[in-house]
Amino acid sequence: MSSCVDALKRCGNTLGIAPTGAGKTVMGAAIMEPFMDKGQVLVLQHRDELVEQNRGTFKRFMPKCSTDIFNAERKSWSKGATFAMVQTLMREQNLATMPSGMRAIFVDECFPAGTLVDGKPIESIQLGDTVKTHLGTGKVTHAFKTVPSSFVVIKIHGGRELKCTGQHPIWTQRGFVAAQDLKNSDALRFEKTQAEPKHKSSYELHWVESVEVQKQTSCGTFGGMCPDGFVYNLEVANGNTYFANGYLVHNCHHVAAESYGRILGEFRRRSPDGVLLGLTATPERGDKKSLTAFFDNIGDKISIGELIGAGNLVKPRAFTMDIGLGDQLSKVETIGNEYNMSQVEAIMDKRAVNAEIVRHWKEKASDRSTVAFCSTIAHAEHLRDAFREQKVSAEVVHSELTDTENQSILKRFDVGKIQVLLNVAKLTEGWDCQRVGCVVLVRPCSQKSTMIQMIGRGLRPCIDARRYPNVTKSDCIVLDFGTSLLTHGDIEAGERIFQKEREKGEAPEKKCPECGIRMHACIMVCPVCGYNFPPPVGSTEALEYFEMTEMQIIEMSPFRWENFFEGAVSIANGLVAWAGVICFGNMYYSLGGQNGPVTLITRTQSKEIALAQADDYLRQHGDRTNSRKTRSWLKLPPTDSQKQHLGATMFGMSRYRASCSLTWKFNESKIKKAILG
Repeated sequence: MSSCVDALKRCGNTLGIAPTGAGKTVMGAAIMEPFMDKGQVLVLQHRDELVEQNRGTFKRFMPKCSTDIFNAERKSWSKGATFAMVQTLMREQNLATMPSGMRAIFVDECFPAGTLVDGKPIESIQLGDTVKTHLGTGKVTHAFKTVPSSFVVIKIHGGRELKCTGQHPIWTQRGFVAAQDLKNSDALRFEKTQAEPKHKSSYELHWVESVEVQKQTSCGTFGGMCPDGFVYNLEVANGNTYFANGYLVHNCHHVAAESYGRILGEFRRRSPDGVLLGLTATPERGDKKSLTAFFDNIGDKISIGELIGAGNLVKPRAFTMDIGLGDQLSKVETIGNEYNMSQVEAIMDKRAVNAEIVRHWKEKASDRSTVAFCSTIAHAEHLRDAFREQKVSAEVVHSELTDTENQSILKRFDVGKIQVLLNVAKLTEGWDCQRVGCVVLVRPCSQKSTMIQMIGRGLRPCIDARRYPNVTKSDCIVLDFGTSLLTHGDIEAGERIFQKEREKGEAPEKKCPECGIRMHACIMVCPVCGYNFPPPVGSTEALEYFEMTEMQIIEMSPFRWENFFEGAVSIANGLVAWAGVICFGNMYYSLGGQNGPVTLITRTQSKEIALAQADDYLRQHGDRTNSRKTRSWLKLPPTDSQKQHLGATMFGMSRYRASCSLTWKFNESKIKKAILG
């Protein structure tokens, strides 16, 4: 985070890269904190549910910060942080309300088979084909085939209809609008002639009658509306548009970049001195090259191994479970970017296979809260029944349940009333439950990023002792029945970092010859475009795992940690707050306080995790400026008042160590009460 702050001050923009589970919103709040003292901050989201979620995270990290929301329901600018929906703010009338002089901005889908494009089914369009655009004609540069997460049917006057994903941009008289946001007052542009793309033809306006949002069904076809369970999209040169069933639609793979670009352009115009922060997981090759339009450098990139070593994530204990299906799974077709889940279901959703999965789970993780990722809803329900037959409490969350029903199940799992939670592509992002101690993959993952997202659901340490009072967690068991780990090898996204470069201290910068973005010299694969840098001469020793020891955590802390009782108690004082790590039994307890009650931060079997969480607490609540370990007062002798309260002081005891000793003395009874309950 300090690297990103330095890059923002130096360059005015930076891109930070961190994997799933790293807590990017919390990181963003910490990075934005020094800028919020000087003016307004804008936080951009692309999904409605993230607006309130991210706002809540900022409020927990900075409770005194004023916040507000800018979305379809409420359009209000805060004097502190404003959390805005991109799709709402990008509109011209809304951008016109953006305040001037802001300090910072923080940046944290398609058509079914049978849809006609120039008279041909969209699924038959190939790379290099020429199709009609609103500017004439353009060549198809990419053709996509994906599994939809939403689906709508647009009813149009005259008996016509258009089926697509809810987020796909459709042209209207008021500009491009997401399909699910169309109104019955919207007019769509209809091209009369489709057969010959080279001939420009006239068009007419057709009025929207209604928009019907479809529910996903167990067969994955949204009740037959999406015949083969997939949607198709084209990326077209010369206008980024094409005609679907005669109606003008946008190249949706570019609309996000254009939306952000419009907002960022207005931000730059109104706030020329403002800084731009972007936080993301490792970008995919090619698709994220547009990032270089906004960012010219990578402030830092942190790996899963580093987060585990630093105590921010727990270690995974992975098992590849061979139940004799490897050969069959290896023959499953890949459609677009994902495996054909209907074929996976046919292979894995069998009573005998489900019984084997439950048996292996009982051997390895029967005492752990577990989340399982399945191929289809039917598959998940059958596996749930297999768990229930063995007297294991199990439930399924999926798209056919209402939001209320899904939330009720998630809450019951969160408090421990359900042990096994099964899902179908429902919990890969935006869900945080620290009690998960086992992840079961009952489906293959064609993309490594999907596998990492799934496993990441179990890597968060259980640090909220109030929310999970009797839960301890030092690792996460991963049971892979879908051969994903064998396919992808490990859970790191991207390259290994060379150890010799790490040992040099501050790494020099280098520039990617492909996309031009600047980054630390130790990064060997460009996170934006995927360019592979040649290994540095003499650097052949790869760092497989970055293990942060207790001593390294102490050395990196701005505070001095003092040990008492042969290391059983460690205390650090931040003037206005303190933190401690106490060893009791075979557990380590992180605690903290601010001139009042003692807060139990977490309990764990790992001293490194406990120390990292306590240090984070003190960084958040303590006075980092005036209590840094280099301050001269840390070397002064105890005051007379300290000597009086301590009764006796050891020869050579510093004023700071005396303050830590008194912190323990004054809070000992409260600490014991917090630990023992």
